[in-house]
Amino acid sequence: MIKTKHVEQLAKASRKLIVCSCEVCGTEYLEIYRNITRSKFADKFCKKCRLEVKRKHLSKLKIDFYKSVAGKKVKQYLSRLVKEQAKNKIGAFSIENRQKQANCLSELHKDPEGPYAKHVFKVTKGLSHPNWRNDKEVYEEYKSKVFSETRKWNLHSLKGSEKRGLCGIPSATQLDHKLSIYYGYNHHIHPKIVGHICNLQFVSWKENRMKGKKCSISLNQLLIEIEKYNEKSSTTIPKGSRI
Repeated sequence: MIKTKHVEQLAKASRKLIVCSCEVCGTEYLEIYRNITRSKFADKFCKKCRLEVKRKHLSKLKIDFYKSVAGKKVKQYLSRLVKEQAKNKIGAFSIENRQKQANCLSELHKDPEGPYAKHVFKVTKGLSHPNWRNDKEVYEEYKSKVFSETRKWNLHSLKGSEKRGLCGIPSATQLDHKLSIYYGYNHHIHPKIVGHICNLQFVSWKENRMKGKKCSISLNQLLIEIEKYNEKSSTTIPKGSRI
């Protein structure tokens, strides 16, 4: 039960916290409004009671399905398949052989000196991770410099800025650096070049996620566009495009 007033005025994707009351235990709890619009349980039950309610709801759906005509056919097929496996008609996929394989695998996984030890017991955090970067702090500093240069420009003048939003929202756009920040850091390009308005564009959030660290423009093309931009305006960039 929702207790917050004027909830109907909020957008469906709103992340505002709403006060709700559980119909089972009666306790009050906070829930994000976006979760309430997506789930029929979020505004009625707290997190503890919700698990039990969902479990009962799914079990009821399962029972109703197996009572239907399609469910009876599926049940008959599964029972026939189990009988065939029990008679070893499918060879290694029989029930007994599957149980033996499962027991053997569980013992191998538990053994710290077994063949799976390097996958299960190997620590892949911090310095031991294969993709660990020792210059992570330097990269984050460079990244913050690029974003500080980016914020100096009037981003509302770019096409698609009015639809700027989060991932998952239909037709939402996100700010993209054509020459990626990752490329600029690896090639020692000045942050003012990477954060220049000629290197900025708004694309859909799906395109932005798929692009990742890739570049949609070369450094030479970007420098040419910046020179053209500077000729039209009084804005200039520091001498030397690299640190």
